[in-house]
Amino acid sequence: MVRVELQTTIKSVGRDLVLVGVFGFIALLGLLPLVAFFVIGLGKLLGNNYWLSSLIVGVVCIVVGALVGYHYFNKIRKEDLSFCSTRESFQQLREVKENVQRRAS
Repeated sequence: MVRVELQTTIKSVGRDLVLVGVFGFIALLGLLPLVAFFVIGLGKLLGNNYWLSSLIVGVVCIVVGALVGYHYFNKIRKEDLSFCSTRESFQQLREVKENVQRRAS
């Protein structure tokens, strides 16, 4: 029973990690053209200061990526790894054993 819960938990956490990686990669691919667009557009608005627009867009991308990554990291950290079903089963078995011993006495 412990093995089944452990496998289920590992599978769930593993799936979340894979999804974080896959969707992070897809988002990165989609962001590259948009980042170039924002850098060029903001650079023109800032009087051809492309270095400043690159800095602003880069910081915004880092902040957004860090917030989303932190959200999924916390989701993985909060995953219940306490084997509740196994603990309950052992408690029930212990109670049955105690009842049988009491009746036998």
